[in-house]
Amino acid sequence: MDVIVEQVRRRTRTVLGLLCLIQFFVALDALVVIPLSAEVVLSMGVSPAQAGYLNSSYALAAALASVMFRPAATPGGMQRVLCLALVGLGVVTVGFAYAPGFAALLGMRGLAGGCAGVVMALNLNLLMALLPPEQRKQAVALVMGMFPLALTLGVPALLQLSGDAGWQRVFIWLGGGTLLTSVLAMLRPLKPESSSELATEQMTEQVAGAQATQGAGPEVASEPPSVWGLARPLLAVFLAVFSTFLIVTQYPVYLVAGLQVPTTSLSWAYIIGGAGCFLAFQAYGRWHHRVRKQQLIAGLSAGMVLAVLAGFHTQLPQLALLGLIGFMILSATRTTVVVAEVTCALSDALRARFIGFQNALQHLGSGAAGIAGAALLSVTDSISDSVTGSVPDPGALNYPVLLWTAVLLIMSVPLIKVSR
Repeated sequence: MDVIVEQVRRRTRTVLGLLCLIQFFVALDALVVIPLSAEVVLSMGVSPAQAGYLNSSYALAAALASVMFRPAATPGGMQRVLCLALVGLGVVTVGFAYAPGFAALLGMRGLAGGCAGVVMALNLNLLMALLPPEQRKQAVALVMGMFPLALTLGVPALLQLSGDAGWQRVFIWLGGGTLLTSVLAMLRPLKPESSSELATEQMTEQVAGAQATQGAGPEVASEPPSVWGLARPLLAVFLAVFSTFLIVTQYPVYLVAGLQVPTTSLSWAYIIGGAGCFLAFQAYGRWHHRVRKQQLIAGLSAGMVLAVLAGFHTQLPQLALLGLIGFMILSATRTTVVVAEVTCALSDALRARFIGFQNALQHLGSGAAGIAGAALLSVTDSISDSVTGSVPDPGALNYPVLLWTAVLLIMSVPLIKVSR
């Protein structure tokens, strides 16, 4: 019996490792364009002002694919589509390095975003289908931790590997790694011999849970597979992302333009913040059963408010950088907690829809927050500044409206119950 249990655990670790590797390369594909966008458009003879279109085409395509895509009913079917989408992502990423013009670059990034949206949706669906319920939250935290890990380790490593060879080398390396990962996904069946045992175990636990909660009311006993049943958790996800990116998109501007923080210091802040996010995700995955979920979300939200207010109300660059690092860790952890709690609490019928919609909302929320954040800034035309108390030059940016709007939205997230 112990041998069988150990075999199941080993297969589970292998499956989880493959899903993490896939998520890592998808995260790299999404993130590596950001530091290279200006260099890419300049090499095409295009104004740097159009660099943002590369990220927008990717994000919009990923959001559309996440909403429209419906995963197969079985892990085997999902694996076949996953491998096809990974191959497409790898081919398009390599092709990006050889695009003849800016229009082709936009098209390539759109195709990459569409493939990435499908891969991310399938990755989370496969995780839920192949792992037992008691391991899912920890697994979600580990898989979502690939994004800060890619930001901390993957992006700098790719930039170092490219050296002085140009941005094209980055996408050749990245596309090749994605294609190699697709080969590993083809060679490693995601429907192992223990899948029937895991399915039986999960079905038994679901039946037992349903029997135990029959007297808890119609909302628990019967959950209709309707999108309207996802309105509340999707609102929580959107507000968590939107309130985060209201600050994240403007914090570096405040540091560089307002406090003259060197770019190198800002880069180190992102590296430290990414590493802290990864560690925080794993801490939540390991000890999630010891805390009350709504209290955890409320505590993380309160910490975000303290970090951002402290960072924007200081003239000390070091303290402002600490505020950025703290805000990154707390906000990313809060979003992970919200997504993990909702995903693991939903029925199978609603879970697949939620995964697609929440991927789309994360892309749309970040894009909309960037626009709203810029609109909420004002230009100082007097000698008073209510944020820092200093005497700024006319034309300096003023942040009070942005800050208090973000505070209200940040603290609205704990008011939405994300799981029963």
